[in-house]
Amino acid sequence: MEQFLPIAFMLVMGLALLIYVILDGYDLGVGMLLPFANDQQKDLMIASIGPFWDAKKERWNKIFFAGSVIASVSQGWMLGSYITRLKGNLTSGLFSALIAVTLPSLYVLLGAAWLMIKTEDKIIYNAQRWARLAIVPMGLRLLLVSIATPIVSSSILAKWFTMPNALGLLPIPLSCILIYGRVLWVFRRPDILIKGYAWTLFAGLVITV
Repeated sequence: MEQFLPIAFMLVMGLALLIYVILDGYDLGVGMLLPFANDQQKDLMIASIGPFWDAKKERWNKIFFAGSVIASVSQGWMLGSYITRLKGNLTSGLFSALIAVTLPSLYVLLGAAWLMIKTEDKIIYNAQRWARLAIVPMGLRLLLVSIATPIVSSSILAKWFTMPNALGLLPIPLSCILIYGRVLWVFRRPDILIKGYAWTLFAGLVITV
């Protein structure tokens, strides 16, 4: 029975992360995209997340952008520190920095996908362009994180690459690769996104997490 505890732990942690990304990740992504839009578009972008945005949070454009960047980078750094058990050495710092630049790129993609769903006209085309610019760097950074994680954490190395845990966890990276490939394919078909299927992109990114 104990051999299945690591898998159960991974599922619980994955579910918690998934819930957070769905509830809060995309609005941070929209905030980080604000500097690339004009004033009218900024108002529409803020309005697209208005019903889901905590009224206590600052809505001024510059502060919203800065707050989104700081929150995303901080979350990535804390996640990296948690994985390395707060060792505080050079390896831990580099790994935390890697996740600190990876998480914001994921949020930017989620924000762009959200704008494709909730807005129209030129903002949709801008969101597609922003997403295309972010998708490859995000994928490469996620790959580096996946490679580095078992290197910096001996406990994760043991959980990921020992039987039967390895077989139980194998569907996760395989499904992520397939979904990422599907997302890239969707970007080659902008007509799909324009016709109201941008939610498939949003869902694919959430699942990839």
